[in-house]
Amino acid sequence: MKNVFVLLSKKGLLPSLVFIALLLAASQSAIAAGDAALELLRKAAQTARSAEGVRAGDYQLKDQYGVSFSTSEYSGKPLLVSFIFTNCPDICNTVVASLAPAIETVKKELGDKFSALVVGFDAANDTPQAMLAFGKSHDIDFSLVRFASGSAEVMERMTSDLGFYFEADEEAGFNHLGLVSIIDSKGVIYRQVYKTELRPADISGPLGELFSDKRKASRPTLLTQIKSLCLKYDPATGEYRIDYAFILGIVLQAIVVAICFWLGFKNEIRGFFRKKFGRV
Repeated sequence: MKNVFVLLSKKGLLPSLVFIALLLAASQSAIAAGDAALELLRKAAQTARSAEGVRAGDYQLKDQYGVSFSTSEYSGKPLLVSFIFTNCPDICNTVVASLAPAIETVKKELGDKFSALVVGFDAANDTPQAMLAFGKSHDIDFSLVRFASGSAEVMERMTSDLGFYFEADEEAGFNHLGLVSIIDSKGVIYRQVYKTELRPADISGPLGELFSDKRKASRPTLLTQIKSLCLKYDPATGEYRIDYAFILGIVLQAIVVAICFWLGFKNEIRGFFRKKFGRV
């Protein structure tokens, strides 16, 4: 084994091989993170799609002021539901920050023909006080969007019925998809909107279909699903940016493959170019 290292050192290959090994380890780690994110995306999108056309139940909740209410109070007109957890470091902030102005804009057009709920699904921490503080931190007008939370049993049933998929995470708390469920006036889940940063058209479109009785089948495109992956918060700029771990992993692995190919076939490659162009 010692002779092998000596030979590699003499040929100048040892530093290259060490570099490749380190690069490969980094790429594998990044790809593993990317694979996990894509698997979460697949499960979340599949769960959300399967809930379309399903009748939602009646859920006992408490709003941001601690007032108990039942979601059946909203029957007779469409209801928008978005799930968050108040300790969320990234995606929930983006969803709420874009949902509120989008609803305000659509309300100017449609008035009180629909309602909106932001529900905290982390029953252990999303108390009415926590929901109130979270809403205030985003300057929410609670007359337009009601914040609510419930018991663990209610949250388990509600998230399951509405097709909201999430996974526990040691660092982030939970991983989940940016999702708004649009429930029709009869309590049936009509459309799942896969978006992290919502625009008014994202909700006015499906609502317009309900009011005009021109319902359309909905299936998210791959691009829409990818855009719904959790964002990462940049405290230096105060902005939310896409996590490029998966893309980085692919690029690193491609570089590793290219280097290995060059080291293994550089003489053949040089010979080919000499024949083709006269020199390298």
